[in-house]
Amino acid sequence: MPNDGGIVVKITCLPDGRTVDIEPSETILNADLRANIPHAHACGGKAKCSTCRVAIVDGLDNCPPRNELEDAMALRLGFAPEVRLACQTRPRGGVTFRRLVLDEILLLLARALLVACIGLAMLRPAFHRAGAGNGDLAQLGA
Repeated sequence: MPNDGGIVVKITCLPDGRTVDIEPSETILNADLRANIPHAHACGGKAKCSTCRVAIVDGLDNCPPRNELEDAMALRLGFAPEVRLACQTRPRGGVTFRRLVLDEILLLLARALLVACIGLAMLRPAFHRAGAGNGDLAQLGA
């Protein structure tokens, strides 16, 4: 259903899996925030930071072309056509999208955890060689 004649349509936010009604001419960001979905937006929705960017996974044809502000950001950062700024995108019909900044933060955390685990695994032999394999950190000077 188009969202140009006062008709409320539904958008779905991933990874949350929540579906939200979006009012005519409302942005994806505003609809998410109204529904208490924690959507990053460091610049307050002014197309200055790109933290609200989303990947449209279904319904890209229901999104109007990028406006000037969004187009400038997309060109500067090399966005693929399906990557849109939630603060500027006003869907005319149903859309499913993935919040990218959240996913990047989770990916960074996962990588940090992996590095920490690898580091611990590499330290374990030295830990045991120092005689602290029984859990006595005093032997290591700790």
